[in-house]
Formats: sequence, structure tokens, C-alpha cells
Amino acid sequence: LEPAQREVIDALARQAMRLIELARSERQLRQEHEEREVLLVHLEHRNRELAALAGDLRVRADTDKLSRLGNRSAFDARLDEDLALTRDHQSPLSLLLMDLDRFKPCNDQFGHQVGDRVIRTFADILRSVSRPTDFIARYGGDEFAIILPLADSRAAIDVARRVLTAVKRADFAPCDTCTSVGVASLETPRREDEDAEALLRQADEALYAAKAAGRGRIGVSTGGAAGEISVIDPASDD
Repeated sequence: LEPAQREVIDALARQAMRLIELARSERQLRQEHEEREVLLVHLEHRNRELAALAGDLRVRADTDKLSRLGNRSAFDARLDEDLALTRDHQSPLSLLLMDLDRFKPCNDQFGHQVGDRVIRTFADILRSVSRPTDFIARYGGDEFAIILPLADSRAAIDVARRVLTAVKRADFAPCDTCTSVGVASLETPRREDEDAEALLRQADEALYAAKAAGRGRIGVSTGGAAGEISVIDPASDD
């Protein structure tokens, strides 16, 4: 071959080698890209699993296992949140506290399985009479609470009446169980001393006034500094 021809052949060979190297690099890059895509898919799937697990753990941490209602810690956090919102927007907020009258003797006599069924039945009643915006909690033992955002005392008393009506119709056999309700409300405009502790104290005092008046009644705190409480007997309205 002539020197010029050899140079052309050598140049073509070098060009072919570069093309082969480029093709190999392209295949390698494409493979790495595909591997990264697969890895990203796995990572996204794992992140969704972890997010779902974290959400489930939060729900479990905030939920009473027996009643499937909020627990005490979730109640405390929600009450603080709702109080802050009502303070910012100058809107009313009400709280119902309830306990199951004659529950302990029933639980002692018939056993925990019957007592657990009573708790679950009462929890279902509270769900049935509440709004989606309300927060229901098992406050402890046979005590329950409902936080009622944007509800004044009149609206809260209506909910309390529905609770007592539903309890009266419910089947708690073999237990002779009823409930009493304490109502406390923060109206507008708000006073500076109205906080979670004050609201809980008022509702608790109203609850025990209802129990002292004969059970199956509604105690309503006026929210005044003197702690005035009125008691409503729904049976007298029938």
C-alpha cells in the first residue's frame, strides 16, 4: 500500500476505535442510568413504606387501644391546639366530660370482658353523636371527653342531650349503666384566665354536680369566677 493509503486506513481504524469506545461508554452510561432509575423506584417505595409506618405509629401512640378513641396525651395536645385557634380567631370552644355511672360495680361483678364491651359500646355512641370536627377521647378508665370547636354552650348542651338519649337506648346488659355529662364553654370575647386547666376544671366540677344531682344529668358551668353550675335533667323534658 502507498503511504497515503496507509495513513487513511490508520485514520479510519483510529476513528473506528473511538466509535467503539463511545458506544461502550454510552452503553455503560445507559446501564448506570437504568440502575439509578431502579434504585430511585426502590427508594421511593421504601420512603412510602416508612411514611406509612410512621403515620401508623403516630396513630397508635395517640389512640386508646380498647375504645379506638384518642388517648389522654392526644387529648391534651388537641385541646391546646384548639384553644390556640379559638384565641387567635375569637371563636367559641366547648368541652364535654363524661363518665359511666355504676361501671365499676358492673366490671367487678361480671368481669373485664363485659366491662370492655361497655367501654366499646359507649365509644361507638360518642362517635355517632359527634361532628367530624370534634375530638373524642377516652380520658381515663371510664371517663371520656369531647372537644367541640366552634360550639357555644347551647350547641354543647345539645350534644350532651344526644349522648344521654343514645345511652338510654343502648344495650349495656348485664350492666345497669348510664352516664353523666359536664359541660364547660369558652365564649367570646375570651378572658385572660381562660385556659386548658380552667376549662377542664369547670367541666369536671359540672360533671360532679350532675352526678350529685342524681346521675343521668347534664351539669353546665357558667364559666364565671364564682363557679356557678346549673344542672339539667333531660328526663324532665320528656
